[in-house]
Amino acid sequence: MWVINLCVVPKTETPIEFVIQFGYSETSESGKKLYKKIKRSSGLSIKPRYWNEKSKSVRESFQEAANYNSRLNEIEQFASQIRKDFLQEGKHLSLEIFKERFDIFLKGEKPNPLAFDFVSFAEYIVSNKEKKQHKRILNQTLNVVKRFSANTKFRLDFETITFDFYNLFVSYLNKQGYAKNTKAKHISNVKYFMNEALKRKLHTNLDFSSFKAPKERVQNIYLSDAEIEKLYSLDLNSNLRLEKVRDLFLIGCYTGLRFSDFSQIHRSNIKGSILEIKTQKTGRLVKIPLRPAVKEILNRYNGNAPKAISNQRMNDYLKEIAKLAELDDPILKYKSKGLKTVTETYKKYQLVCTHTARRSFATNCYKADIPVKHIMMITGHTTETEFFKYIQIDETENAEMLLNHEYFGAK
Repeated sequence: MWVINLCVVPKTETPIEFVIQFGYSETSESGKKLYKKIKRSSGLSIKPRYWNEKSKSVRESFQEAANYNSRLNEIEQFASQIRKDFLQEGKHLSLEIFKERFDIFLKGEKPNPLAFDFVSFAEYIVSNKEKKQHKRILNQTLNVVKRFSANTKFRLDFETITFDFYNLFVSYLNKQGYAKNTKAKHISNVKYFMNEALKRKLHTNLDFSSFKAPKERVQNIYLSDAEIEKLYSLDLNSNLRLEKVRDLFLIGCYTGLRFSDFSQIHRSNIKGSILEIKTQKTGRLVKIPLRPAVKEILNRYNGNAPKAISNQRMNDYLKEIAKLAELDDPILKYKSKGLKTVTETYKKYQLVCTHTARRSFATNCYKADIPVKHIMMITGHTTETEFFKYIQIDETENAEMLLNHEYFGAK
């Protein structure tokens, strides 16, 4: 059963909207008919006395009747066309995909009523992502996939995303010199697009679920308590620009908060010796004991965090500050590039950024034998697996920590 019905809410003298109801039936696995209904506003409004319930149209006495009826007819025809095109192609039209195609049309766009192909569906998913970071990451993969298709002449569709695609795509990424984690990101995002399409019953191809996306651990630095103390003791009185950035960074080192949170600390967040703040990323309320150094810094700014600048500018200034503090130990980093492993050497100050503060907090708390579950209540990690990605101790530091354990002190 397929029903398109136009209606208005009666018994009101205020302008109201048309509601278009689509009756749609599906058959369950047991053979039972499932009747579903969705409602969408046409975006038009009139008073009920101008509505002809019998003909499902606007009465001619309404000044804009011709335009309104034309628009309603256009909407109804498009809805019917979606179903017609799916039937002609022998494809299954789910309620979810019908709603998505129809909603695009109601927004004023002119989509093809037929089902998405892989690229157009991915574009649809990207365009509807609310968070800018998610949209940016998915769009990066979409652009890479498009370049891959143009370069290799590979036709991208849901049914062609097979193991042949996977092997060709990985080979292409290797030739382009992408790092292992970047390759993993793009493969994972292709799987995400395919899974979203699968949930909407756009295809039945399950090959993508077996695509492997191996990662390598990123070598990030942290600052030890001694190095943080060097920053704290650095005399920056003559450079207000760097002093504010240094102080803000130290608050991050001593609280474990992200830049988006430690840059927003206000005196109202301080409850005695406890900092209470709702984190922006997760919305969780965290409570953090304040070290004397944090209290001292906040007091210098009337109980608030120093005024923040952009994350990127702060990263640039932090490298300048860390260099002044002589944090110049050589850091050897290994990075995959295609199928090769490249070794690069940096001065430690070159790698300091705002997120170094959060990693430093987690690592220093862990080295101080604070129970992991207590640290996680501050950092907000929900699994130890995710938490330990922040712990940056090397083999030497690990051995030195174990020397203090009673097991290694026994005869």
